[in-house]
Amino acid sequence: MRIIAFLVGLAIFLLVVGIAITNQQEVTVTYYFSRSWTGKLWMAIMASFGAGVMMAIAFSSLLIVREKFRVGMLNRKTGRLEEEVKSLRQRPMPDEHPVFPSVAAISPPSQGNTRS
Repeated sequence: MRIIAFLVGLAIFLLVVGIAITNQQEVTVTYYFSRSWTGKLWMAIMASFGAGVMMAIAFSSLLIVREKFRVGMLNRKTGRLEEEVKSLRQRPMPDEHPVFPSVAAISPPSQGNTRS
């Protein structure tokens, strides 16, 4: 895993160096309200890339915080349910009546009304 992280970091570094070497032209960036900046093209590219990375980090952090909050709520709910199951397991079982009565419990039919 460390090798993969090193290779990704190396690739990003080489990309930045390649952009800096190949984009040496002067550019003028005009902002709103007649503001402008003049500088190298690679600086403008890196600044826009950095701004995009910062916005992605901010958005991802909001999502991560929201999910951590949800995980905490679910952990508390799970803990309460586990405590409830534990308390229910410690209760004695009530005596249950059989659903189908046994044969001995059925009274025999009365013999008083017999026809001969």
